[in-house]
Amino acid sequence: MQSIDLDSRLTGKRRRTQKVLEYACRGALVITALVMIVFFTALAYRGIGAFSQTQIEINVTSIESSNKSTINQSMYNLMEDPDRKTKKSLRQLVTPNAYSKIDITEVGTYVLVAHTDVDMYVKGVYNKLDEVQQLIVDELIEQGKIYRTWNWDFWTGSDSRSPEIAGIWGATKGTLYTIGIALLFAFPIGVGCATHMEEFPKRKGSGWRRYRDFMEININNLAAVPSIVYGLLGLSLLINLIGLPRSASLVGGLTLGILTLPTIVIAARTALRTVPQHIRDASNGLGASRLQTTIYQVLPAAMPGIITGTIIGIARAIGESAPLLMIGMVAFILVPPGSIMDPSTSLPVQIYLWADSPERGFAEKTSAAIFVLLIILVLLNLLAIWLRKRFEIKW
Repeated sequence: MQSIDLDSRLTGKRRRTQKVLEYACRGALVITALVMIVFFTALAYRGIGAFSQTQIEINVTSIESSNKSTINQSMYNLMEDPDRKTKKSLRQLVTPNAYSKIDITEVGTYVLVAHTDVDMYVKGVYNKLDEVQQLIVDELIEQGKIYRTWNWDFWTGSDSRSPEIAGIWGATKGTLYTIGIALLFAFPIGVGCATHMEEFPKRKGSGWRRYRDFMEININNLAAVPSIVYGLLGLSLLINLIGLPRSASLVGGLTLGILTLPTIVIAARTALRTVPQHIRDASNGLGASRLQTTIYQVLPAAMPGIITGTIIGIARAIGESAPLLMIGMVAFILVPPGSIMDPSTSLPVQIYLWADSPERGFAEKTSAAIFVLLIILVLLNLLAIWLRKRFEIKW
């Protein structure tokens, strides 16, 4: 009877411990979900304004001696008999880049981008306009001459000193070049290294075992090295020694490829180990060589896990900024790069530059760019999960 009571007490204690652990895990998941919801909500709230742009509609009735004079005269026509102070206030409502961004050659209706102070005032973020400018803006809003519309410049533009026309396309294009080069560099080398360590001649003897142990320890250590160290490697090896151009996407891609390489090797080795040994034995029994077995049987079976690990590694590389800062991809890029040898930047570096800018208008651009980057990373992770579920082979 005593042994039965002891067993029941132990069983009850295990159940209580199990329930406590279960509730703790659920609580951790709920807290994580709440933190993510609050984080994304805060980013969306602060960055939602970047997706809209304040514009001013003008009617050009005469062509002046210069494009700037034509725009200024059209701005004066928005008010009846403006005095000198009003004319100055009207000129300040337009972004300084409007004179070079639009070319007026004939009469008609044109749309100008408003200055960032006007944009922030219309969005209700803050007010740096004087009383005269506020009255003018309010009157033009009532007339329908000032309005908010979808901000295509944010998606199609590059970096700018003026936050009202700054965009992410230049940085996004640089990111695509960089990640494409990193993938082309790291994927074949990483898969080849993993295949060599797992599938090819497992020689007997202490020398081979020491070699494998040495390689495995170093690969695991490289995966834990801070990313800025890879930036120093890219600076000293690719730029100073080899002489590749500074700030080029090629240098950034090779640097991020070296950074991603250990992750791909580890993921590929893990995926190769999951392939049952009887697959190899059956292929060898049918007369296939070790190379044929690896290419036609083992690698296709392990490819879902390899692709998943590669996507996760690339997702990490997309969010890196420290190594790119070290190799000079922090340049002010007005035009998107045309090739992998042109100066470029990346989305994380662009976010860093905007966050460090004193202009208030860049605050919403920073939040919007972070939101876009997080969406890209989430989509990449979802793609990795889908590919693994879609092509996974259950033995």
